[in-house]
Amino acid sequence: MRLDQKQIGKRIERRRKKLKFSQTELGDKIGIAQASISEWESGMRWIRPDAIKALARALKTTIEYLMIGI
Repeated sequence: MRLDQKQIGKRIERRRKKLKFSQTELGDKIGIAQASISEWESGMRWIRPDAIKALARALKTTIEYLMIGI
């Protein structure tokens, strides 16, 4: 199975907006710069494994959902 960066980014953005976080607020929650959140959401940058764990926790979802949509 091939991971699609753009789809991962869309799922991150969807969860962030559902929780009413700005990119800056989400970044502050996980210790990542707003610019990185933006690059993840646009599919321009891969997410490190340690960051995906923190991201899933902050977005109140699972790693599986963020990575493959289930």
